[in-house]
Amino acid sequence: MKSWVANGGLLDHLPILLDIESESIKPPAPFKSKSNWVNEEDLRKIVIQNWEKFDSSMGDTVMYQFATNLKREKRLVDEWARKIENERKKDLKEMKSEISNMFKYNDPGIFAEEESQRFKSWKKKRKSY
Repeated sequence: MKSWVANGGLLDHLPILLDIESESIKPPAPFKSKSNWVNEEDLRKIVIQNWEKFDSSMGDTVMYQFATNLKREKRLVDEWARKIENERKKDLKEMKSEISNMFKYNDPGIFAEEESQRFKSWKKKRKSY
């Protein structure tokens, strides 16, 4: 559905027109980030490597080049975030599976040193997420 304000003409108010038969266009999603991304070195490299400095010889305004940089960075950061999220989901799935197997084949109160170390490494890894 689209809506817009029509020209009022002789009326003392402006009518609102609705077109309920046309398809609505979904606006682009706003940029979202997570606070722990600040510590991600890969993301930092992506931003630094792909940001272009202002070049007056291109004939564009500073704001146009700035907006172009932001659009490009948003796309690259979104791609990076999807990749990282998929990797982390895979890691968590593997961790859950291993923990389930450890409880399945061992007395839950008694784990070997190897399992204890694995738990500690998972705990450390989870904190970084």
